[in-house]
Amino acid sequence: DLLGYRLRYGVKDTVLNEMILQVTSHKITQLERGVEYEFRVAGQNHIGFGQETIKYLLTPEGMPAAPPANITHRFQTPDVVCIQWDPPPRPKRNGQIVRYDVQFQKKLDQTTVIDRNTTHTKAVFSNLEEASEYVFRVRAHTKSGSGPWSEKSVITTERDMVRA
Repeated sequence: DLLGYRLRYGVKDTVLNEMILQVTSHKITQLERGVEYEFRVAGQNHIGFGQETIKYLLTPEGMPAAPPANITHRFQTPDVVCIQWDPPPRPKRNGQIVRYDVQFQKKLDQTTVIDRNTTHTKAVFSNLEEASEYVFRVRAHTKSGSGPWSEKSVITTERDMVRA
């Protein structure tokens, strides 16, 4: 006699959740978007569990639900800054990140915004003016579209820059 089923599931190549069921269907909610899941089902009788059936399912992608994380900057020279970041946290990526947008501008000049896109997690901006404030922000994209912008960050260049 069939006593029930063991269902094991989770993101592929991670530790799987396990549950014992007496029914032949079960709804699983709150799956991440754009992620490959592994599902394993085995029947149980008085001897134990049988061989598992394994299925893989790729959930549909969505737009990132969070901006890039851990945004930092460092000056490479007094007039060149490198901005770096990490992708959004995995549960908020909603798929494969295909590119990033970076907006960079002088704080007091709203008319000259530099828009740059990159597949890397950094961007370099050069020819900065001395004793000036610059503002930048970053967002991530999946194939489904763009996520939210990060908070704006402000950097200040030094006075009396000596150019190399």
